[in-house]
Amino acid sequence: MNNQNHMNNQNQFKSLNSIRAQNFLKEQKKKVSTLAGVLILVFIAFLVGGILISLYLRVIGEETETTEIVIKRLKSEEPKKATEISHSSLIESSFSYPYPVSWEEKNVKFSLTKVSLGKISAPFNLSKLSGGKYNTGEEVYALVLYLKINTSKMNSSQCIPLNIRRLINEEGDLLAPNTKQFYFPDSGGCIAMPNKTYFDQKIIFVVPEQEKEFHITTGGQLNMFFTITVLENNNLKVEKVYPEEIG
Repeated sequence: MNNQNHMNNQNQFKSLNSIRAQNFLKEQKKKVSTLAGVLILVFIAFLVGGILISLYLRVIGEETETTEIVIKRLKSEEPKKATEISHSSLIESSFSYPYPVSWEEKNVKFSLTKVSLGKISAPFNLSKLSGGKYNTGEEVYALVLYLKINTSKMNSSQCIPLNIRRLINEEGDLLAPNTKQFYFPDSGGCIAMPNKTYFDQKIIFVVPEQEKEFHITTGGQLNMFFTITVLENNNLKVEKVYPEEIG
């Protein structure tokens, strides 16, 4: 009987130990499973974080590159803007019939159709008053008169003299234009053909940039005077005057 009880106790003890071992193993498995889950979550977090950081750096890099491109483009446009401003300083006024200034001399009729003031490129053969010539394309500050010349009353071809002058002081001193003669396309010089109308015959005066009023005489027998004035709105006003009104 005692032996039977002893064997039962041993069996119960073994069974209890077996249950404890099984529970221990289950607990260890849970711990391992939990640890593995944590490690997987940490790995996923690092992976997602790395992807996000990579995307962030990529965006920052693209923004930096875009900013640099914009800065370079703006810098490259600066000289162009400066050039555009320089050319925009040229002011002009055009006229239609009845023209503000017209005169006739030796069967040739002259009409002022346009005036401009500002920086221009020197045309071929533009003379310096001090001697020599400007380089073709050289930038000069000039007053330019555009004339329409009609030769319908001429009987034969002839050289048209350029008598226009600029009055520079009260003493009556005159300056010739830097354009020394008319250039007509059919002769390549001052000789005009009869019964023709020539447009945009340019007379160029290289002038100081600070001057805002110019007194011009047609010269010749008629010797008509007119003034060209820069107005506050950067327009050019042309009007005929009498010599006593100048000054």
